[in-house]
Amino acid sequence: MVGDIFTSVCKVLIDLLSYVISAFLCVFIPVCIMCIIFFAVGLIRGKKIPHRTKRTASHYTQPFNPVRLLLWEFPRQLVKDYFSRNPDGFDVYGVHLFCGEQGSGKSIASMHFIKMIKERNPTCRICSNIDINFQDGKINDWTDILNNNNGENGQVIVLDEMQNWFSSNESKNFPPEMLTEITQQRKQRKIVVGTSQVFTRVSKPIREQITLLYKPMTIAGCLTIVRVYRVGLNDDGTVKKMKMVKWYPFVHDEELRNCYDTYEKVERLSIKGFQPRAEQINGAPVPTAPQVVVKK
Repeated sequence: MVGDIFTSVCKVLIDLLSYVISAFLCVFIPVCIMCIIFFAVGLIRGKKIPHRTKRTASHYTQPFNPVRLLLWEFPRQLVKDYFSRNPDGFDVYGVHLFCGEQGSGKSIASMHFIKMIKERNPTCRICSNIDINFQDGKINDWTDILNNNNGENGQVIVLDEMQNWFSSNESKNFPPEMLTEITQQRKQRKIVVGTSQVFTRVSKPIREQITLLYKPMTIAGCLTIVRVYRVGLNDDGTVKKMKMVKWYPFVHDEELRNCYDTYEKVERLSIKGFQPRAEQINGAPVPTAPQVVVKK
């Protein structure tokens, strides 16, 4: 009984499928025949089959071959890149911020970090908004950051007390040109090294681009331990999470202490430096920032 029902159902399905296939073939076969006829007529009338003027590179369209990729193409290109590299090419980038209260050692820790970069990349240029005895140029205005370039040899931009130049209170007036600059550090072979007493006082556009956050702690005035963090931010720019990736110590020697003036004061750039957004868009001239002065 059950077998007869199953046989009947199968027969109905087979008949239905055969009707569908027959209907499809009744339409498909005539279409194919007409295409062949029109194709033949076109050839008879002298029409040519179109071909690419320039063939694309064959190795991009070849089927994926893991053996060829891993044992031939990858090692060949790796060695080729090794021989063609620039030995003096700048290999650091991003925005690196040293934060801590007064006396924590953030300024001397930033100098130690900059010296490490200079020793690793001796042909790089160093420009700073404070006087450093081994710098190559002075930054008196944020536009100086845009105008300085050193090609593949790289450039270090040092901004002491960054919150005085790029304050969170003036985030809405943050220059769009500066935003482009800090988001393309790797392409331009630049690194920004800044200090600030409080991380959240720095302008939000810069906080969003922070590569690493450094928190120094100085013991007995001559030993500094630097903790390095990756920072995750909320949408409003506040800290969501911090993950320590490493730490390192160093001792303050005379060379490090004498490379900058501890008592040099960084004036507030936003007194004249930043314009309201409407003035930036309208192309009003950018005034010169106050000069760096030294406390007497």
